[in-house]
Amino acid sequence: MCCATWEAQEKRTEVLEKLWRTVTPEIVRDFIYPYLLRFCFTVKNAASDVDACRAWLYSLETHMEKITGYHGPEKTSIADLDSKGPFPAGSANSAYARYFDGLSYLTPVSTSQVGVYVVSFEPGCRNHWHTHKATAGGGQILVVTAGRGYYQEWGKQAQELHPGDVVHIPPNVKHWHGAACDSAFQHLALEVPGKDTTTVWEEPVESADYAKLP
Repeated sequence: MCCATWEAQEKRTEVLEKLWRTVTPEIVRDFIYPYLLRFCFTVKNAASDVDACRAWLYSLETHMEKITGYHGPEKTSIADLDSKGPFPAGSANSAYARYFDGLSYLTPVSTSQVGVYVVSFEPGCRNHWHTHKATAGGGQILVVTAGRGYYQEWGKQAQELHPGDVVHIPPNVKHWHGAACDSAFQHLALEVPGKDTTTVWEEPVESADYAKLP
């Protein structure tokens, strides 16, 4: 790079940094940061390049902290689940990976009497629309144990979930659940006994709809 080009680049950087300093932490927190997070995870899910997205996001966060002093919203990572949560993330959910956008983990807690499983989601991960079919009884209960996520039934608004929340999923209702774009998410999944029970997996959640969630 010649000296003139280098000086021009340095000048642009100086102007940009001055501009960043005029942006308040509140503006970054409420508008810029959430938008860039959604953009990043939309690109990640489209490209399935998790490592590259994480590296880019980390670089973005570091730059914002340096310029604005804002450290971003409080987030929960998969590492936090392992070190601080009531249940570790467990093993990769490879058996059902084709029904998830993003990385998930599945660990059985109990397979007798009532099936109880720990399901953990990386930030931005969610499962596809699906239905717990049954001719009698059936359905599922979710007990949120860590992080932040969503549950949505077909034709209804998404419900934001936090630790301690309980979701009673009726049988034969199309729905999805998963993590927020900026936080890992974990819940217990309890299988409600019923007759002729089965899970029917359907289409993925639209990335554009997911990106609109707060």
